Amino acid sequence: MTTGPPSSVVVHLSVDPATTRTIHRWCRAHGPALAARGITARTDPKELRDAVTGLDLRSDHGRRQLRGYVADGGPVLWSSGQVLGPVYRFTGGDLLPAAASAVAGIDVATRDATRHVALTLVPHGRAVMDAYVESVRAGHAVAFDDFVASLPRQPSWTPLVRRLVEVFGADRVTARIAGTDTSRQVLTEAERVLAAGPDRGPLPDPPAESRPAAPWTPRMVALTLAALPHLRSYEERGAWRRFVETRVDRADAGSGIAPALGLAPAQEDRLARCDAEDMASIQALVEVR
Repeated sequence: MTTGPPSSVVVHLSVDPATTRTIHRWCRAHGPALAARGITARTDPKELRDAVTGLDLRSDHGRRQLRGYVADGGPVLWSSGQVLGPVYRFTGGDLLPAAASAVAGIDVATRDATRHVALTLVPHGRAVMDAYVESVRAGHAVAFDDFVASLPRQPSWTPLVRRLVEVFGADRVTARIAGTDTSRQVLTEAERVLAAGPDRGPLPDPPAESRPAAPWTPRMVALTLAALPHLRSYEERGAWRRFVETRVDRADAGSGIAPALGLAPAQEDRLARCDAEDMASIQALVEVR
């Protein structure tokens, strides 16, 4: 039962599924360690979907629902890889098209609390690849070249960071590029911001971020695009996805025999330049850890 708005909240926003998965699993396993520090974790994706209808933060209703979800009356760690919306829609278009309404909704939901935002980003090349594979996994029959051609040539995370600074303040926003130690850094930052009472020693370390054992290959994509028109239900698409990810090219994917799906060298170079420009702009706005 909720008791009112949190006294303080760390909002971890992530576009890296591996980081959010690791933090969520750690919070489930170490709830007592957090409770001993007076911290409530809000990290379960299903609970968030159940609490906020359609994850729609454009409406006052959705924002009130989000406020109820984060309410606890004490310090709250809220970690989400969903609330910012898709990095790219399967139809292409702008980077993080739903982020503006998400930030506005977070602002309303946490307005009465002391707030801190920890943002986890990924390199733009990985963002494109992850978004495409997720589109195909979700059942959208879109060719890779068509998807890439529909995206902005110079994507940037900077508008999101700038908006977070405008809403929450530069001293209350930090940013990271996802790596193998990101979840530990976020949890340590959250404990520093939220923990009250006597020092109870360091929190147990989370494991390294768990990433897929092997990436999707061109053959996995080609077979899935061919199969999708014949799959009639969510259950059939799920069964196909499990088959592809456990049986197709798995023996060779780690050896280099089955090459991973990837961008062309010129595309990689262009997005690497975007990464460098983004980092310089973001570092001028907030602390990058």
